[in-house]
Amino acid sequence: MGDSATFLKGMNFKDIYRNTSVGRVGESQTRSEILNARHSEVLIKDQLYLDRLKCIVCRSGSERDTLLNLLDSAAAARWSKKVMVDDGRGLLFFKWGTFVKEYAGIAAG
Repeated sequence: MGDSATFLKGMNFKDIYRNTSVGRVGESQTRSEILNARHSEVLIKDQLYLDRLKCIVCRSGSERDTLLNLLDSAAAARWSKKVMVDDGRGLLFFKWGTFVKEYAGIAAG
């Protein structure tokens, strides 16, 4: 944890955005360090302005639907045009891990 620009600059961005193999389980300490880095988050206490956010990209239509359904109706209406699905060219998501690609929708009663 940290609370300064110096801390942010010191984050291991090489491993946070690493897109190559991390090695086998138990192979080395490096694997756990890489996986830990991949789960990094930056949170801003008490405020996060999203007014300059251009878009939010989800890996699948199912993930988009889930995100919009987790928002209250006002937020969903505000953000729905900016929440889009990855175009599938592999430029943003490699889609190697487990994720929901599609689902059979259930109508709310």
